[in-house]
Amino acid sequence: MKRFSLGIGAKIILLNGVTLLLLGGALLHVYNELGKATQIIEEQKSSLHRLETVSSALTTFSQLRYWMTDLAV
Repeated sequence: MKRFSLGIGAKIILLNGVTLLLLGGALLHVYNELGKATQIIEEQKSSLHRLETVSSALTTFSQLRYWMTDLAV
């Protein structure tokens, strides 16, 4: 056990180094997860745009069908 005896200064530096490594790892993990979330949001935005286009087309065709029925009468 004597060969691992460190002074108080070395222990503090070692503890600070470990803390910085843990914080850096956590930051990288959060950064990667944020990138994945951004990609998913972009896909959802694209899907929503297509859904709005389909909804608009449905409304337009519904109105056209109404006017065609009205003209036939």
